[in-house]
Amino acid sequence: MERLVILNGDVVTGDGKTVLKNTGVIVQDHTIVDLVPGQLELAAPNGGKVIDATNKYVIPGLINHHAHGISLGPLFSSCVNPLPQDQVLKNLNKHLLQGTTTILSLDGFATVDEVQSIARLHSILLRMATSHTPWNFKAAEAGDGSGLKVVHRQTSAQEMIAAGAVAFGEIGSGATLGGGVQEYLYIPAAIKKKTGRELPERQARALKTAVLGRYMQPSAYDPVQTARVLKENHLDDCLTPEETRDLVSAIVLPPISAALQGLKEAGEMAKQFGIPLIVHNSAPSKEVILEMAQRGLGRLLIAGHSNHTTFDLGEAVSFARQLKEHGAVIDISTFGSFQANDSEEMEMQFLMLREGVVETVSTDYGGGAHDPMLVVLEKAIARHCLDLPTAIALVTNNVAHAVPLLAPNRGIVAEGKEADLAIIDKEHISQVDTVIIGGRIAVEHGQLAKVLGEEAMGKH
Repeated sequence: MERLVILNGDVVTGDGKTVLKNTGVIVQDHTIVDLVPGQLELAAPNGGKVIDATNKYVIPGLINHHAHGISLGPLFSSCVNPLPQDQVLKNLNKHLLQGTTTILSLDGFATVDEVQSIARLHSILLRMATSHTPWNFKAAEAGDGSGLKVVHRQTSAQEMIAAGAVAFGEIGSGATLGGGVQEYLYIPAAIKKKTGRELPERQARALKTAVLGRYMQPSAYDPVQTARVLKENHLDDCLTPEETRDLVSAIVLPPISAALQGLKEAGEMAKQFGIPLIVHNSAPSKEVILEMAQRGLGRLLIAGHSNHTTFDLGEAVSFARQLKEHGAVIDISTFGSFQANDSEEMEMQFLMLREGVVETVSTDYGGGAHDPMLVVLEKAIARHCLDLPTAIALVTNNVAHAVPLLAPNRGIVAEGKEADLAIIDKEHISQVDTVIIGGRIAVEHGQLAKVLGEEAMGKH
Protein backbone atom coordinates (compact mmCIF):
# COMPACT_ATOMS: atom_id res chain seq x y z
CA MET A 1 0.00 0.00 0.00
CA GLU A 2 1.22 3.52 -0.76
CA ARG A 3 2.25 5.79 2.07
CA LEU A 4 -0.35 8.35 3.11
CA VAL A 5 0.75 11.75 4.42
CA ILE A 6 -1.62 14.25 6.05
CA LEU A 7 0.01 17.67 6.25
CA ASN A 8 -0.55 20.97 8.04
CA GLY A 9 -3.56 20.10 10.14
CA ASP A 10 -4.03 20.46 13.88
CA VAL A 11 -4.19 17.00 15.43
CA VAL A 12 -6.73 16.47 18.21
CA THR A 13 -5.33 13.23 19.56
CA GLY A 14 -8.44 11.93 21.34
CA ASP A 15 -6.90 11.78 24.82
CA GLY A 16 -9.20 14.56 26.04
CA LYS A 17 -6.53 17.26 26.39
CA THR A 18 -3.97 17.33 23.56
CA VAL A 19 -4.05 19.39 20.36
CA LEU A 20 -0.88 19.29 18.24
CA LYS A 21 -0.67 22.40 16.08
CA ASN A 22 0.57 22.15 12.48
CA THR A 23 1.38 18.47 12.69
CA GLY A 24 1.79 15.96 9.90
CA VAL A 25 0.46 12.42 10.25
CA ILE A 26 2.40 9.75 8.38
CA VAL A 27 0.59 6.50 7.61
CA GLN A 28 2.16 3.35 6.23
CA ASP A 29 -0.15 0.50 5.28
CA HIS A 30 -2.81 0.59 8.05
CA THR A 31 -0.66 2.11 10.82
CA ILE A 32 0.23 5.63 11.96
CA VAL A 33 4.04 5.53 11.85
CA ASP A 34 4.93 9.12 12.76
CA LEU A 35 3.63 12.52 13.85
CA VAL A 36 5.80 15.32 12.47
CA PRO A 37 5.51 18.84 13.94
CA GLY A 38 5.79 21.99 11.85
CA GLN A 39 4.57 23.29 8.51
CA LEU A 40 5.56 20.83 5.79
CA GLU A 41 5.78 20.92 2.04
CA LEU A 42 3.04 19.25 0.01
CA ALA A 43 5.10 16.28 -1.01
CA ALA A 44 5.27 12.71 0.15
CA PRO A 45 8.25 10.41 0.03
CA ASN A 46 8.14 7.60 -2.49
CA GLY A 47 5.21 9.11 -4.33
CA GLY A 48 2.67 8.47 -1.60
CA LYS A 49 -0.76 10.10 -1.34
CA VAL A 50 -0.80 13.60 0.20
CA ILE A 51 -3.73 15.28 1.92
CA ASP A 52 -3.46 18.97 2.77
CA ALA A 53 -5.32 19.51 6.06
CA THR A 54 -4.72 23.27 6.31
CA ASN A 55 -7.52 24.88 8.36
CA LYS A 56 -8.70 21.45 9.44
CA TYR A 57 -8.46 19.17 12.44
CA VAL A 58 -7.23 15.61 12.19
CA ILE A 59 -9.00 13.44 14.75
CA PRO A 60 -9.40 9.72 15.44
CA GLY A 61 -12.19 8.07 13.51
CA LEU A 62 -15.37 8.20 15.56
CA ILE A 63 -16.37 5.09 17.51
CA ASN A 64 -20.13 4.65 17.92
CA HIS A 65 -21.14 2.03 20.46
CA HIS A 66 -24.92 2.40 20.23
CA ALA A 67 -26.53 2.14 16.82
CA HIS A 68 -29.39 0.21 15.22
CA GLY A 69 -30.36 -0.70 11.68
CA ILE A 70 -26.78 -1.46 10.63
CA SER A 71 -26.94 -5.24 10.30
CA LEU A 72 -29.33 -7.86 9.10
CA GLY A 73 -31.46 -9.61 11.70
CA PRO A 74 -34.26 -8.45 14.03
CA LEU A 75 -34.41 -4.79 15.04
CA PHE A 76 -34.46 -3.59 18.64
CA SER A 77 -35.20 -5.56 21.78
CA SER A 78 -38.69 -6.28 20.42
CA CYS A 79 -37.32 -8.06 17.33
CA VAL A 80 -39.03 -6.08 14.59
CA ASN A 81 -38.64 -7.55 11.10
CA PRO A 82 -35.15 -6.86 9.66
CA LEU A 83 -34.40 -3.96 7.34
CA PRO A 84 -33.53 -4.86 3.73
CA GLN A 85 -29.84 -5.05 2.94
CA ASP A 86 -29.81 -1.91 0.79
CA GLN A 87 -31.25 0.15 3.66
CA VAL A 88 -28.70 -1.29 6.09
CA LEU A 89 -25.87 -0.26 3.76
CA LYS A 90 -27.38 3.22 3.38
CA ASN A 91 -27.47 3.54 7.15
CA LEU A 92 -23.81 2.56 7.37
CA ASN A 93 -22.94 5.06 4.64
CA LYS A 94 -24.67 7.76 6.68
CA HIS A 95 -22.54 6.93 9.71
CA LEU A 96 -19.39 6.82 7.57
CA LEU A 97 -20.06 10.26 6.07
CA GLN A 98 -20.43 11.58 9.63
CA GLY A 99 -16.90 10.45 10.49
CA THR A 100 -17.57 7.06 12.07
CA THR A 101 -15.00 4.35 11.43
CA THR A 102 -16.05 1.77 14.07
CA ILE A 103 -19.61 0.95 15.02
CA LEU A 104 -21.40 -1.47 17.32
CA SER A 105 -24.75 -2.92 16.33
CA LEU A 106 -27.03 -3.05 19.35
CA ASP A 107 -29.68 -5.07 17.54
CA GLY A 108 -28.51 -7.84 19.79
CA PHE A 109 -30.67 -10.68 18.49
CA ALA A 110 -28.89 -10.81 15.12
CA THR A 111 -26.77 -13.88 14.47
CA VAL A 112 -23.07 -13.91 13.69
CA ASP A 113 -23.78 -14.57 10.01
CA GLU A 114 -26.27 -11.70 9.80
CA VAL A 115 -23.72 -9.23 11.14
CA GLN A 116 -20.72 -10.57 9.28
CA SER A 117 -22.52 -10.69 5.93
CA ILE A 118 -22.90 -6.91 6.16
CA ALA A 119 -19.41 -6.35 7.60
CA ARG A 120 -17.93 -7.91 4.47
CA LEU A 121 -19.70 -5.34 2.30
CA HIS A 122 -18.63 -2.15 4.05
CA SER A 123 -15.46 -0.38 5.10
CA ILE A 124 -16.68 0.55 8.61
CA LEU A 125 -15.45 -1.80 11.30
CA LEU A 126 -18.77 -3.35 12.30
CA ARG A 127 -18.96 -5.23 15.60
CA MET A 128 -21.81 -7.14 17.23
CA ALA A 129 -23.45 -7.38 20.63
CA THR A 130 -25.73 -10.06 22.04
CA SER A 131 -29.14 -10.06 23.72
CA HIS A 132 -29.67 -13.81 23.44
CA THR A 133 -30.84 -14.56 26.98
CA PRO A 134 -34.07 -16.28 28.07
CA TRP A 135 -35.79 -13.28 29.65
CA ASN A 136 -34.85 -11.01 26.76
CA PHE A 137 -36.40 -13.47 24.33
CA LYS A 138 -39.58 -13.37 26.44
CA ALA A 139 -39.59 -9.56 26.34
CA ALA A 140 -39.17 -9.59 22.56
CA GLU A 141 -42.07 -11.99 22.11
CA ALA A 142 -44.30 -9.94 24.43
CA GLY A 143 -43.47 -6.73 22.55
CA ASP A 144 -43.47 -7.95 18.96
CA GLY A 145 -41.21 -10.85 17.98
CA SER A 146 -42.13 -10.71 14.30
CA GLY A 147 -38.47 -10.84 13.24
CA LEU A 148 -37.54 -13.83 15.38
CA LYS A 149 -36.76 -16.99 13.44
CA VAL A 150 -35.70 -20.44 14.56
CA VAL A 151 -32.04 -19.56 14.06
CA HIS A 152 -32.31 -16.65 16.47
CA ARG A 153 -34.09 -18.71 19.12
CA GLN A 154 -31.42 -21.39 18.85
CA THR A 155 -28.56 -18.91 19.31
CA SER A 156 -27.14 -18.36 22.79
CA ALA A 157 -25.21 -15.48 24.31
CA GLN A 158 -22.35 -17.86 25.00
CA GLU A 159 -22.11 -18.75 21.30
CA MET A 160 -22.21 -15.08 20.30
CA ILE A 161 -19.43 -14.14 22.72
CA ALA A 162 -17.28 -17.03 21.53
CA ALA A 163 -17.78 -15.78 17.97
CA GLY A 164 -16.75 -12.21 18.80
CA ALA A 165 -19.64 -10.32 20.40
CA VAL A 166 -18.02 -7.47 22.34
CA ALA A 167 -20.89 -6.54 24.68
CA PHE A 168 -24.35 -7.39 25.88
CA GLY A 169 -26.80 -4.94 24.37
CA GLU A 170 -29.01 -3.21 23.90
CA ILE A 171 -30.64 -4.79 26.91
CA GLY A 172 -34.08 -3.32 27.03
CA SER A 173 -34.96 -0.61 24.51
CA GLY A 174 -37.61 1.92 23.67
CA ALA A 175 -39.58 -0.96 22.18
CA THR A 176 -39.88 -3.01 25.39
CA LEU A 177 -39.52 -0.33 28.09
CA GLY A 178 -41.92 2.30 26.81
CA GLY A 179 -39.42 4.55 25.04
CA GLY A 180 -38.86 6.12 21.65
CA VAL A 181 -39.67 3.09 19.50
CA GLN A 182 -43.15 3.12 20.96
CA GLU A 183 -43.42 6.78 20.02
CA TYR A 184 -42.33 6.61 16.39
CA LEU A 185 -43.41 3.06 15.55
CA TYR A 186 -45.88 1.11 17.65
CA ILE A 187 -48.26 3.77 19.00
CA PRO A 188 -48.62 5.65 15.68
CA ALA A 189 -49.20 2.34 13.88
CA ALA A 190 -51.94 1.37 16.34
CA ILE A 191 -53.60 4.79 16.06
CA LYS A 192 -53.45 4.57 12.26
CA LYS A 193 -54.99 1.10 12.30
CA LYS A 194 -57.75 2.20 14.69
CA THR A 195 -58.60 5.60 13.19
CA GLY A 196 -56.90 5.84 9.80
CA ARG A 197 -55.08 8.99 10.95
CA GLU A 198 -51.42 9.87 11.41
CA LEU A 199 -49.92 10.70 14.79
CA PRO A 200 -46.49 12.43 14.84
CA GLU A 201 -43.81 11.06 17.14
CA ARG A 202 -43.81 13.93 19.62
CA GLN A 203 -47.59 13.75 19.94
CA ALA A 204 -47.42 9.99 20.43
CA ARG A 205 -45.02 10.72 23.29
CA ALA A 206 -47.47 13.20 24.78
CA LEU A 207 -50.28 10.65 24.52
CA LYS A 208 -48.17 7.89 26.06
CA THR A 209 -47.16 10.15 28.95
CA ALA A 210 -50.76 11.21 29.55
CA VAL A 211 -51.78 7.57 29.83
CA LEU A 212 -48.81 6.04 31.68
CA GLY A 213 -46.66 8.88 32.97
CA ARG A 214 -42.88 8.98 32.63
CA TYR A 215 -42.44 5.72 34.54
CA MET A 216 -44.94 3.69 32.45
CA GLN A 217 -47.36 3.06 35.33
CA PRO A 218 -51.11 2.48 34.83
CA SER A 219 -51.84 4.48 37.99
CA ALA A 220 -50.45 7.59 36.25
CA TYR A 221 -53.38 7.75 33.82
CA ASP A 222 -54.61 11.35 33.44
CA PRO A 223 -57.96 11.45 31.62
CA VAL A 224 -57.96 15.24 31.33
CA GLN A 225 -54.51 15.37 29.75
CA THR A 226 -55.34 12.41 27.51
CA ALA A 227 -58.46 14.21 26.29
CA ARG A 228 -56.40 17.35 25.65
CA VAL A 229 -53.83 15.48 23.51
CA LEU A 230 -56.61 13.76 21.56
CA LYS A 231 -58.25 17.10 20.84
CA GLU A 232 -54.98 18.75 19.80
CA ASN A 233 -54.45 15.96 17.27
CA HIS A 234 -58.03 15.87 16.01
CA LEU A 235 -58.58 12.39 17.37
CA ASP A 236 -61.28 13.25 19.92
CA ASP A 237 -64.05 12.45 17.47
CA CYS A 238 -62.91 8.83 17.07
CA LEU A 239 -61.22 7.94 20.38
CA THR A 240 -62.31 8.47 23.97
CA PRO A 241 -59.72 8.89 26.71
CA GLU A 242 -60.67 5.46 28.07
CA GLU A 243 -60.27 3.80 24.67
CA THR A 244 -56.92 5.52 24.30
CA ARG A 245 -55.81 4.35 27.73
CA ASP A 246 -56.66 0.77 26.83
CA LEU A 247 -55.01 0.98 23.41
CA VAL A 248 -51.76 2.55 24.62
CA SER A 249 -51.55 0.29 27.67
CA ALA A 250 -52.06 -2.84 25.57
CA ILE A 251 -49.12 -1.85 23.37
CA VAL A 252 -46.65 -0.50 25.90
CA LEU A 253 -47.09 -2.53 29.07
CA PRO A 254 -46.87 -6.26 28.12
CA PRO A 255 -43.07 -6.49 27.58
CA ILE A 256 -41.96 -4.28 30.47
CA SER A 257 -41.86 -6.86 33.25
CA ALA A 258 -39.89 -9.36 31.16
CA ALA A 259 -37.57 -6.59 29.93
CA LEU A 260 -36.70 -5.63 33.52
CA GLN A 261 -35.94 -9.26 34.30
CA GLY A 262 -33.82 -9.32 31.15
CA LEU A 263 -31.73 -6.46 32.49
CA LYS A 264 -30.95 -8.36 35.68
CA GLU A 265 -30.24 -11.58 33.81
CA ALA A 266 -27.85 -9.91 31.38
CA GLY A 267 -26.14 -8.13 34.27
CA GLU A 268 -25.25 -11.43 35.87
CA MET A 269 -23.97 -12.77 32.55
CA ALA A 270 -21.90 -9.65 31.94
CA LYS A 271 -20.11 -10.25 35.25
CA GLN A 272 -19.64 -13.91 34.34
CA PHE A 273 -18.09 -13.19 30.94
CA GLY A 274 -16.39 -9.91 31.84
CA ILE A 275 -17.74 -7.89 28.92
CA PRO A 276 -19.68 -4.61 29.05
CA LEU A 277 -23.44 -4.42 29.36
CA ILE A 278 -25.13 -1.57 27.46
CA VAL A 279 -28.55 -0.96 28.98
CA HIS A 280 -31.58 1.11 28.09
CA ASN A 281 -31.38 3.76 30.80
CA SER A 282 -34.74 5.45 31.29
CA ALA A 283 -37.24 6.26 34.02
CA PRO A 284 -38.99 2.86 33.76
CA SER A 285 -35.68 0.97 34.08
CA LYS A 286 -34.06 3.37 36.55
CA GLU A 287 -34.68 1.38 39.73
CA VAL A 288 -33.41 -1.90 38.29
CA ILE A 289 -30.32 -0.26 36.76
CA LEU A 290 -29.40 1.37 40.07
CA GLU A 291 -29.79 -2.01 41.79
CA MET A 292 -27.47 -3.57 39.19
CA ALA A 293 -24.90 -0.81 39.71
CA GLN A 294 -25.01 -1.32 43.47
CA ARG A 295 -24.31 -5.02 43.00
CA GLY A 296 -20.85 -4.31 41.69
CA LEU A 297 -20.96 -4.24 37.89
CA GLY A 298 -18.68 -1.21 37.97
CA ARG A 299 -17.48 -0.08 34.56
CA LEU A 300 -19.03 -3.10 32.90
CA LEU A 301 -22.32 -1.20 33.18
CA ILE A 302 -22.81 1.37 30.42
CA ALA A 303 -25.92 3.45 31.05
CA GLY A 304 -27.06 4.03 27.48
CA HIS A 305 -28.70 7.31 26.48
CA SER A 306 -28.81 8.67 30.02
CA ASN A 307 -30.47 11.75 28.49
CA HIS A 308 -33.59 9.68 27.81
CA THR A 309 -36.79 11.63 27.24
CA THR A 310 -38.53 9.97 30.20
CA PHE A 311 -36.15 11.80 32.57
CA ASP A 312 -36.61 15.42 33.47
CA LEU A 313 -33.56 17.68 33.45
CA GLY A 314 -32.61 17.50 37.09
CA GLU A 315 -33.33 13.79 37.34
CA ALA A 316 -31.08 12.96 34.38
CA VAL A 317 -28.09 14.70 35.96
CA SER A 318 -28.67 13.46 39.50
CA PHE A 319 -29.20 9.86 38.39
CA ALA A 320 -26.09 9.99 36.21
CA ARG A 321 -24.07 11.13 39.22
CA GLN A 322 -25.58 8.38 41.35
CA LEU A 323 -24.62 5.72 38.80
CA LYS A 324 -21.12 7.17 38.43
CA GLU A 325 -20.61 6.80 42.18
CA HIS A 326 -20.93 3.06 41.60
CA GLY A 327 -18.50 3.11 38.66
CA ALA A 328 -20.95 3.01 35.76
CA VAL A 329 -20.13 4.64 32.41
CA ILE A 330 -22.59 7.41 31.51
CA ASP A 331 -23.52 7.68 27.84
CA ILE A 332 -25.79 10.16 26.11
CA SER A 333 -27.24 9.76 22.63
CA THR A 334 -27.86 12.34 19.96
CA PHE A 335 -31.26 10.90 18.95
CA GLY A 336 -32.75 13.33 16.40
CA SER A 337 -33.28 16.34 18.63
CA PHE A 338 -31.71 18.97 16.36
CA GLN A 339 -33.42 17.73 13.22
CA ALA A 340 -36.72 17.73 15.11
CA ASN A 341 -35.89 21.06 16.78
CA ASP A 342 -36.76 19.52 20.12
CA SER A 343 -35.57 22.15 22.58
CA GLU A 344 -36.12 19.99 25.66
CA GLU A 345 -33.93 17.18 24.30
CA MET A 346 -31.25 19.65 23.24
CA GLU A 347 -31.19 21.34 26.64
CA MET A 348 -30.76 17.98 28.37
CA GLN A 349 -27.78 17.16 26.17
CA PHE A 350 -26.21 20.55 26.84
CA LEU A 351 -26.83 20.36 30.58
CA MET A 352 -25.33 16.91 30.99
CA LEU A 353 -22.26 17.85 28.98
CA ARG A 354 -21.85 21.09 30.92
CA GLU A 355 -22.15 19.25 34.24
CA GLY A 356 -19.36 16.88 33.21
CA VAL A 357 -21.26 13.67 33.95
CA VAL A 358 -20.96 12.29 30.41
CA GLU A 359 -18.20 9.86 29.43
CA THR A 360 -19.35 8.73 25.99
CA VAL A 361 -21.65 9.94 23.21
CA SER A 362 -23.49 7.74 20.71
CA THR A 363 -26.27 8.17 18.16
CA ASP A 364 -28.86 5.50 18.99
CA TYR A 365 -31.33 5.38 16.08
CA GLY A 366 -34.12 7.94 16.28
CA GLY A 367 -36.16 6.13 13.66
CA GLY A 368 -33.18 6.34 11.33
CA ALA A 369 -32.99 10.13 11.63
CA HIS A 370 -30.31 10.46 14.32
CA ASP A 371 -28.22 13.62 14.52
CA PRO A 372 -24.51 13.26 13.75
CA MET A 373 -22.44 13.11 16.92
CA LEU A 374 -20.21 15.96 15.73
CA VAL A 375 -23.26 18.21 15.19
CA VAL A 376 -24.28 17.88 18.83
CA LEU A 377 -20.69 18.37 20.03
CA GLU A 378 -20.17 21.39 17.77
CA LYS A 379 -23.26 23.07 19.22
CA ALA A 380 -22.27 22.11 22.76
CA ILE A 381 -18.81 23.65 22.28
CA ALA A 382 -20.44 26.83 20.94
CA ARG A 383 -22.56 26.91 24.13
CA HIS A 384 -19.36 26.57 26.22
CA CYS A 385 -20.50 23.23 27.64
CA LEU A 386 -17.08 21.66 27.04
CA ASP A 387 -13.89 22.19 25.06
CA LEU A 388 -12.83 20.57 21.79
CA PRO A 389 -10.36 17.96 23.16
CA THR A 390 -12.89 16.77 25.72
CA ALA A 391 -15.60 16.59 23.07
CA ILE A 392 -13.52 14.50 20.68
CA ALA A 393 -12.55 12.07 23.45
CA LEU A 394 -16.26 11.40 24.12
CA VAL A 395 -16.64 9.83 20.67
CA THR A 396 -13.20 8.24 20.30
CA ASN A 397 -10.80 7.19 23.07
CA ASN A 398 -13.39 7.13 25.86
CA VAL A 399 -15.51 4.71 23.87
CA ALA A 400 -12.53 2.50 23.09
CA HIS A 401 -11.84 2.24 26.83
CA ALA A 402 -15.49 1.66 27.76
CA VAL A 403 -15.85 -1.27 25.34
CA PRO A 404 -12.31 -2.69 25.13
CA LEU A 405 -12.94 -5.26 22.38
CA LEU A 406 -14.84 -2.85 20.14
CA ALA A 407 -12.03 -0.79 18.65
CA PRO A 408 -8.65 -2.31 19.53
CA ASN A 409 -5.66 -0.02 18.94
CA ARG A 410 -8.02 2.76 17.82
CA GLY A 411 -9.43 5.98 19.25
CA ILE A 412 -6.09 7.83 19.55
CA VAL A 413 -3.91 9.58 16.98
CA ALA A 414 -0.50 8.29 17.99
CA GLU A 415 2.42 6.36 16.58
CA GLY A 416 1.66 2.66 16.29
CA LYS A 417 -2.12 3.10 16.33
CA GLU A 418 -4.50 1.94 13.62
CA ALA A 419 -4.88 4.62 10.93
CA ASP A 420 -8.59 5.23 11.41
CA LEU A 421 -8.89 9.00 11.08
CA ALA A 422 -11.27 11.80 10.21
CA ILE A 423 -10.39 15.24 8.87
CA ILE A 424 -12.91 17.91 9.85
CA ASP A 425 -13.37 21.64 9.35
CA LYS A 426 -11.99 23.90 12.08
CA GLU A 427 -14.86 26.36 12.02
CA HIS A 428 -17.59 23.72 11.79
CA ILE A 429 -16.35 20.42 13.16
CA SER A 430 -19.50 18.65 11.96
CA GLN A 431 -18.31 19.15 8.38
CA VAL A 432 -16.39 15.96 7.64
CA ASP A 433 -14.02 16.27 4.70
CA THR A 434 -12.10 12.98 4.76
CA VAL A 435 -12.47 9.64 6.50
CA ILE A 436 -9.64 7.12 6.52
CA ILE A 437 -10.08 3.52 7.64
CA GLY A 438 -7.07 1.27 7.98
CA GLY A 439 -4.96 3.74 6.01
CA ARG A 440 -7.40 3.86 3.06
CA ILE A 441 -9.59 6.78 2.11
CA ALA A 442 -13.28 5.93 2.50
CA VAL A 443 -14.66 9.50 2.30
CA GLU A 444 -13.00 12.24 0.26
CA HIS A 445 -14.19 15.87 0.12
CA GLY A 446 -17.38 14.85 1.88
CA GLN A 447 -18.27 12.14 -0.63
CA LEU A 448 -18.04 8.37 -0.46
CA ALA A 449 -14.80 7.32 -2.11
CA LYS A 450 -15.45 3.57 -2.08
CA VAL A 451 -17.50 1.16 -0.04
CA LEU A 452 -15.02 -1.60 0.60
CA GLY A 453 -15.77 -4.66 2.66
CA GLU A 454 -13.52 -6.48 5.06
CA GLU A 455 -12.10 -8.79 2.40
CA ALA A 456 -11.02 -5.83 0.27
CA MET A 457 -9.77 -3.81 3.22
CA GLY A 458 -7.98 -6.78 4.74
CA LYS A 459 -8.31 -5.25 8.20
CA HIS A 460 -11.26 -6.67 10.13
